[in-house]
Amino acid sequence: MIRQRIARFERIYRAREAELDQRMTELARRRAEEEAHRRRLEAAQEMRHRAEADFMSLCGTVSARDMWMMRSSIDLAAQEVESAGSDLSRCMEEIERTMEAVTESHRDLKVLESFMGRLRSRLAAEESRVEQSMLDEMALRLRGGGVLDEA
Repeated sequence: MIRQRIARFERIYRAREAELDQRMTELARRRAEEEAHRRRLEAAQEMRHRAEADFMSLCGTVSARDMWMMRSSIDLAAQEVESAGSDLSRCMEEIERTMEAVTESHRDLKVLESFMGRLRSRLAAEESRVEQSMLDEMALRLRGGGVLDEA
């Protein structure tokens, strides 16, 4: 009976281990996404800084249309910075959730390992007890004073 329980928990352990591997793969994918979002944010910030520098460097007579175009490019760059920052924040929240799931999976595996260890100890003790009982009975038989010989 204990062997069956151990086998059942080993199957559960393997399933949880596969789940952990899947979560670790997801975490790696999300970290790669985070890096891509960081690069996008940096590029957007650089684009905004260049647009602002270009606008500040205007000198002389500039038409209203040119000023409006320059201001539009600054606004567009600012929107891109905001969008990239928002995407990065969402990605970091997803990473946090994934890390919590990974931690939970690790914890579950440790609990299962501990429980299976206790089951294995119980099985070993039971097998040792049965073996000792058999050895005791054999010793009694060899001495000729066994319980079975008297019956």
